Amino acid sequence: DSAMLDDSAMLDDSAMLDDAVTLDAPDMLDAGVPDEGCTDADSDGVCDSEDACPGSDDSLDGDADGVPDGCDACRGDDATGDADSDGVCNDLDACAGSDDAEDGDADGVPDGCDACTGDDATGDADSDGACDDQDACAGSDDAEDGDADGVPDGCDACRGDDATGDADSDGICNDQDACPGGAAPELFFEDFEGAGHGFTLNTTDVSSTVTGGNSFVVNNAYTGGSGSLICLGFPITFTVPNTPPQPAGVGGFPTSTYMHTASRAALAAGIFNTSYTPADGICFFDDAIFARMTNDIDLTGIGATGALNIRFFWALAGAPGTVFGEVYYSTNGGTSWTRIESPLAELSRQTSWTEYSAQLPISALAGASSFRLGFRFVNSTGGAASDPGFAIDDVRIGCSEL
Repeated sequence: DSAMLDDSAMLDDSAMLDDAVTLDAPDMLDAGVPDEGCTDADSDGVCDSEDACPGSDDSLDGDADGVPDGCDACRGDDATGDADSDGVCNDLDACAGSDDAEDGDADGVPDGCDACTGDDATGDADSDGACDDQDACAGSDDAEDGDADGVPDGCDACRGDDATGDADSDGICNDQDACPGGAAPELFFEDFEGAGHGFTLNTTDVSSTVTGGNSFVVNNAYTGGSGSLICLGFPITFTVPNTPPQPAGVGGFPTSTYMHTASRAALAAGIFNTSYTPADGICFFDDAIFARMTNDIDLTGIGATGALNIRFFWALAGAPGTVFGEVYYSTNGGTSWTRIESPLAELSRQTSWTEYSAQLPISALAGASSFRLGFRFVNSTGGAASDPGFAIDDVRIGCSEL
């Protein structure tokens, strides 16, 4: 029935089809979008004219303090301030006065409030600033490392690089050991016992003479005696006292073999112990005699921080300033000599045996490969000289650390 199919009155009823005004309402389509014509430079959905924090997203407020993160003075309540300027407001500051973000040991405690480096909960038993869980040397200060080898002094096996070892157990690592043979290794020792000895006697070193009234000899004579000599054609008698016995510190004491001065007149009279004929300016004149090591000592193996130790036992009454002993050293095999001034420049006024000890820094010896030691006896006119003469025994040269 076309009457029903063509009835457009109902299908074309514009009143029903066009009633869509409510679907196009701008308030629904543009919700959350800035008004048309409004600028939003930071694209945060808030017009610039109403933007609380231009340049950042107003909706981001991590600390929920009502201030967008981009304009937040600090994390927390901005009103409380940020006294230490670490970006954490005072109300949330974990470590007031320092930067909460600095946590070098990653233990959750800012460095400024860290009791120690490491886990504070483990404590710091030795109070060195390193927590016990990270303490490299329990019981001592990890920061003290005098030899800069990475091992705290309290746990250092030796001074220097521990990895190189300490062959002579002297507390100094091999890489820094100035005296590698031990704490005080012996480079030379002469006790004058046996068939030979290490000294050349009566040389001309340091303006010394070989034809005067006295000479150096080596023997074990200790008994004195009487004799006579001729002066200006007249016989003069003399007496040489016994040589004093040696102390227990001398090997072979009390009467071991030793090097000493002897008067040529006394030797001629059969008196072989220590003696000398004093210069009087009439029959006997000023002289000096010298004895020196026969062979060199090479010091080049001793480091710059080492020292040469010189020790020997001696006796000599003599007379200060006129009759005395001297100790010399040479770094060139005896070509030139230097007198040792300390502890004594002149040896005299010692009527019983005593020990001499001197120390020479290796740095002052210029790495000598030809070191020698020498003894000089000076006999000048004018002194009230007395016995015993110059007696020497147990000469030792060693090495040590300064």
